[in-house]
Amino acid sequence: MFQTTAVCLALVDGDQSLFIVLGIIALASLVALGGKFFVNLYEVITAPAASLGHHGQSDNFFFSIIIVFLGGLIASILMIQGRDTMAVHFHDYSVAVCGDAAQQNSSDVYRDIAAETGVMDMDDQFSLYVLDNLIFVPVAMVLLWLVLGLIAWIGTKIVGSPATLGNLLGSLAYACLFISIGFGLMAVYIVEAVAGTATGEPVMPGGMAIAGIVVLLYGIVLYLIGLAQGASITGGQSAVPVILLLLVIGGLGYLAYSQAQPKFDDFLNGIRTYDPSR
Repeated sequence: MFQTTAVCLALVDGDQSLFIVLGIIALASLVALGGKFFVNLYEVITAPAASLGHHGQSDNFFFSIIIVFLGGLIASILMIQGRDTMAVHFHDYSVAVCGDAAQQNSSDVYRDIAAETGVMDMDDQFSLYVLDNLIFVPVAMVLLWLVLGLIAWIGTKIVGSPATLGNLLGSLAYACLFISIGFGLMAVYIVEAVAGTATGEPVMPGGMAIAGIVVLLYGIVLYLIGLAQGASITGGQSAVPVILLLLVIGGLGYLAYSQAQPKFDDFLNGIRTYDPSR
């Protein structure tokens, strides 16, 4: 507990500097987009079916990249703001998981040591691979937009779409903006919900999480509309690229799970059998 508190306090000064840097970058992105962005955004919100396809054709590739990058930037700011809270929730998860595993250790002497060692390892890994890399969320969102857009474009070609890859990506950029923001708003709740699965405590979404869910769902709806409008295909035909996307995402998710789960099981087994005297 004291270690987690110290880590959270140490992050404060760094986070303040990051907020300033990210705020400047966000302001520069808005300046680069200009007034056209706000006009387009208003049209996307009020009449998505009539505007997404048009913006996909009229917006240049650089303009679309900045839109997606801006969404990732906002998500990054939101997640960095909640980084200390995410660290606390994940620490609770680590304590619950490692504590349960340590109870199965045959040695009464080493149970507490095994649990503490496991908690430290899990917290360090979460900090190393997640908390310390939140600043790279904008780049990750741009890469996802490009990769998933390419997969969707291949799917639209199967049903005879005449659209270019650039046009389709432009139509999906605004959806990715909302999806990124929604994910950023939900980030703390996601970690808290994961912790709740181990602690057994019910976790209800707060106001920010509910807003994130609404924005995320709206972004997904925009993605589906943008996919059909940008590719100039019907709603029925858009089922093909959607299915292709789901297959790829599901396959990658299963691959990641199949690789991570055995390693996590080995980690827990190490806690159950922890005995430094051997």
